[in-house]
Amino acid sequence: MSVYDNLKMSLEHSATATDSSSISLILWNECRQLVEETERHPFVEQLFDQTLGKRQFQFYVEQDAFFLVGFARAYCSLAASAPTWPILVELHSLADGVIKERELHKNLAAKWNVSLDNTAAEPATNSYVELIQNSIKEAPAPLMALAALTPCMRLYAHLGELGKKTLTEKRIAVGDYIDWIDEYSSTEFQELATKLESLLDRAYDASLDNGFCMRVYKAAMGCEYEFFNAAFHLYSGINEKTTTDEMR
Repeated sequence: MSVYDNLKMSLEHSATATDSSSISLILWNECRQLVEETERHPFVEQLFDQTLGKRQFQFYVEQDAFFLVGFARAYCSLAASAPTWPILVELHSLADGVIKERELHKNLAAKWNVSLDNTAAEPATNSYVELIQNSIKEAPAPLMALAALTPCMRLYAHLGELGKKTLTEKRIAVGDYIDWIDEYSSTEFQELATKLESLLDRAYDASLDNGFCMRVYKAAMGCEYEFFNAAFHLYSGINEKTTTDEMR
């Protein structure tokens, strides 16, 4: 039986992984220290309490809009390897979620006078996109590459909930970044993060994994931290940049 057939049988199995065996939960727990460091990053803390500088948020919106193009393309690339029609539909629904997320960025860009056309990607952004692209090429089974995409969705769902809690605890009702918190704490986004984790759990094959999933998951979570760090310090990458026009 081929790897493709094994993956197909795994994905078609009706039962999802339990908490004790869920690879997505194991990976998340292994990265708790880095998650907590991200929670404490001044970009995130100031975003939550609505004191983040305007230019830092503009920089973030520009870079995240670029990143989301690569993220959506990753879903579409993996959809081409989907062993069943339902899995293909799931992947395209996740890609659709990214498209909707980028629409939020268009709204934020208009509000903050940011142009998303021909945006230049900074080194932290390029590194993250390249990690995802390389993970797709190197995955021991096609959909195990989802381990490189899951950190983004789970971290943002987590930060959305944490941001909402901060607004409540500090009794903040008005602020420039409440829309961001509302987006990532929304039921729709939480469900997308859970859907992606479920798909990774079903695609995971321990017999094929040689440490790949842990390696790319941790690397992606590290990229998330560096992404916020770059925005906070307004890194103007000295390396060669890629533009959104070149990604089209």
